[in-house]
Amino acid sequence: METAVEQSRFIYDIGIFLMAAIAAVVALHRFGISPVLGYLCAGLAIGPGGFGLMENTALVRAIAEFGVVFLMFAIGLELSFDRLRSMRVDVFGLGGMQVAMTMTALAGLLYLWRGNAALALVAGGALAVSSTAVVLQVLSERGEIGTRVGRKAFAVLLFQDIAVVPLLMLVQVLAGKEGSFGVSALLALGQGIAALMAAVLIGRLVLRPLYRVVTATGSRELFVAVVILTVGGFAVIAEEAGFSLALGAFLAGLLVTETEFRQQVEMDIEPFKGLLLGLFFMTVGMGLDAAYIAAHAKEIIFLIIVIGLVKIAVLAPLALMFRLSFGEASWLAVLLAQIGEFAFVILSLGAALGVLDREVAQIFLTATGVSLALTPLLAAVGARLQNRIDGGVARHAAPSLEETKSSLEGHVVLAGYGRVGRTIARMLDQHKIAYIALDLNPEQVGEAFRRGYPVYYGNASRPDTLKQANIARAAAFVVTIDNPAMAARTVAAVRELAPAVPILARAHDAEHCRRLARLGAAATVLEAMEGSLQLGGRVLEALGTPPDVADQTIDALRREDYREMVRATAPKA
Repeated sequence: METAVEQSRFIYDIGIFLMAAIAAVVALHRFGISPVLGYLCAGLAIGPGGFGLMENTALVRAIAEFGVVFLMFAIGLELSFDRLRSMRVDVFGLGGMQVAMTMTALAGLLYLWRGNAALALVAGGALAVSSTAVVLQVLSERGEIGTRVGRKAFAVLLFQDIAVVPLLMLVQVLAGKEGSFGVSALLALGQGIAALMAAVLIGRLVLRPLYRVVTATGSRELFVAVVILTVGGFAVIAEEAGFSLALGAFLAGLLVTETEFRQQVEMDIEPFKGLLLGLFFMTVGMGLDAAYIAAHAKEIIFLIIVIGLVKIAVLAPLALMFRLSFGEASWLAVLLAQIGEFAFVILSLGAALGVLDREVAQIFLTATGVSLALTPLLAAVGARLQNRIDGGVARHAAPSLEETKSSLEGHVVLAGYGRVGRTIARMLDQHKIAYIALDLNPEQVGEAFRRGYPVYYGNASRPDTLKQANIARAAAFVVTIDNPAMAARTVAAVRELAPAVPILARAHDAEHCRRLARLGAAATVLEAMEGSLQLGGRVLEALGTPPDVADQTIDALRREDYREMVRATAPKA
């Protein structure tokens, strides 16, 4: 049982933790510096290597691990199995080649340095990975996750997370704890994959019914509890299968995103994700020792520079092969030049099993912590480098429609990107619903394209353009074109190519509405009428009419005006 003193100490530690985080982040925010660096500095200040204000660091570190778990769960929510499948070339191609080539290069250098093959393999593998938590958080802060560089970075980081499993197996084999590496690794991977497949099957059968039962109670607290159970449960399953907690949480996010509860889940975890991720960054800072860094500054700086240059030299040419511009390839390489948090796990295990000399492991571990702290700076430097090389255009440019086609599934296609189209696009963005827009205004398309929005020049009434937009696999098609004749041709073309895709269209008058309905539109909206109803409602409110009475009037008029269109679109007896 905990004593009163222990409980009081725990509350004291949490208080110190939160005060340090607030002070550091607020202070650095004044200078426009990333909160990630603020958390790292706060952890260094209160940790054993700083003022030593924290005692129960193990408990705080255990809590902080959930920060990365919730981050990966949130990322899974923004993807889907189909979209992930479409990324397989980047994940296993770009990611796999980066890990293999970087590990080989670093292991060769380490062997030349120490002449120890086991040390070279373990340390080379550990140092080859980059930081999923820090990189994705920095990209999120900068609004860059949706760019081409952001997508490629995520693909590489995802493969690196998967690669941690065989790397840990390698440490076991070299320490004499396992048999043949190849056989052991294949056996472990096979068991792990079987466990994850079982989890996916169970998740698909159980999650949706479970969430429906919980939401029927009307208790938000119970809903949040089930969300936390989902994240924690899949994370533990993955860890028991030999994978990381973060990979299990990512899988849970993929499963939840297939349900109708994704939006609510995403909103409910946001506070947990931000706070716990901040705790994670602080624990990384707490692992740093200012005195040790000062005493070994030359070695640490040398290691960080060499490792960073090797990663840049490997990844930049690979990124060019995978259709990034020279500037984007440079930015991606610099962004992933740091050492990742999984290096702590691999290097610590290697030292504990005697594969690595403890002094060498300590140098590498410290270099890892310092490298993580430099990530926000690397992101800023890489972005400026890309701007200088590409003129700031390609960084925000969306991929071509042909390049995007393979990843389009369950998306919304907007025909027209004028005032109405942009409004709908913003609404879809807020709810993280994938979309692409087609428009024939070159200036409008060019401006949106430079800003990184998925807007393309194309005639939405042409079958070839619709096929490029993968209309057959779209969730909906929305016509916002301010041209009645072209809107009608577009609806007819879509209905011909994709009979099952619902079409929602903007109509100019009742006759146009009936025509679009006959051509196959599932729903139509009279823009002028809606605008006049809303304006009339504001007039009534300004004259003292209660808002609820004004709304009732609007609803009554809307029903009356739409009644004729409902009769026109109803199936004939």
